[in-house]
Amino acid sequence: MNNKILIINYLILMIALLPFSCQAPAKEENKNNTEASPLSSQVGNEKYVINTKESVITWKGSMLISTDSHTGYVSLTKGELMLENGQLVGGAVEIDMNTITDEVHGSDNGLVEHLKDADFFDVKKFPLSTIAITKFPSEKGEHRVAGNLTIKGITRPVTFPAKMEVKNGIFKADGKLVINRTHWGIHYNSATLGFLDNLADKAISDSVKFHIKIVAKKPLSTAEREAERKKWEATPDGIFYKKWEESPAGKKVYANEAKIRESIRDSTNMEGFVTSLSLPQGARLGFGVMVRINGDDYILAFGIEESNEFEQLRSLKVNDKIMIKSRNVSHAPKYAYPIVAGDYVERDSKIIYKRVPRKGGC
Repeated sequence: MNNKILIINYLILMIALLPFSCQAPAKEENKNNTEASPLSSQVGNEKYVINTKESVITWKGSMLISTDSHTGYVSLTKGELMLENGQLVGGAVEIDMNTITDEVHGSDNGLVEHLKDADFFDVKKFPLSTIAITKFPSEKGEHRVAGNLTIKGITRPVTFPAKMEVKNGIFKADGKLVINRTHWGIHYNSATLGFLDNLADKAISDSVKFHIKIVAKKPLSTAEREAERKKWEATPDGIFYKKWEESPAGKKVYANEAKIRESIRDSTNMEGFVTSLSLPQGARLGFGVMVRINGDDYILAFGIEESNEFEQLRSLKVNDKIMIKSRNVSHAPKYAYPIVAGDYVERDSKIIYKRVPRKGGC
């Protein structure tokens, strides 16, 4: 059991490092804790935006002495790639350190909270890890990606092999790599410190394996978007939707969306009161409740449940006051209320729900 806990400690640590990386000599260290995004300084004339729901990073790590191993995942939260004449020339990826999780233990537990504190990733001080792609060399017919990886303020050059293709406006990359965690100053239970005898079977391998699958799509141009919109508006669904938008019911939904748009954009707290423990009849939104925010009614939807993650939400009662955070509000003609995605819920100053990234995406 101790071995399993130790290996999970290490592997979850590594997950946030790793959209792309491999062993390389040190380059530089950022001493001021400032995490400038590389997303604003890319070259190339074609931008492809990473689809975080279709992209996935799977990791596998093991103990140094025994054959015990563990597997997990991490979701990309933001990224773009730059191409020129169909060739990768730049790009950047950002990972929210708060998404670190373990396939078995999830993210809402004491272990992960420990990994986020100053003993490990110090997430409050370093909330992001980034990779900035600088070039795309080929060696003996094999494509490789080269870039700069930053974790906890330390930036290092990295390279890794990857298979890539561009087809019909979609870019796909598939790469496998191994990193040495000690190159980023993470020496937790590492035998390289020279204390193997003391660690014994608690020693964790410095090497971690990763399988990276990235999908990025080329955004439509303004003219292409307009053409697609007009094409859709001419369909029966488009005609029906347009009529709904112009109806009193549609206008009310849009108006209520606008009232919380700023809180959604900034993902800040919204005070709400539970008005019903069931969604409107015929709703197909998974688990959810009705809430009233600033006097207006909203659907607070959480989606399909996995692994009893909504257990505490089921303790909600009508008239309960809750604090809500969300990154998205949407609508559909079928519903008379805006649909707020439930990302975070707090009751009586206690967190009763916090969304965990799904395997293979957010």
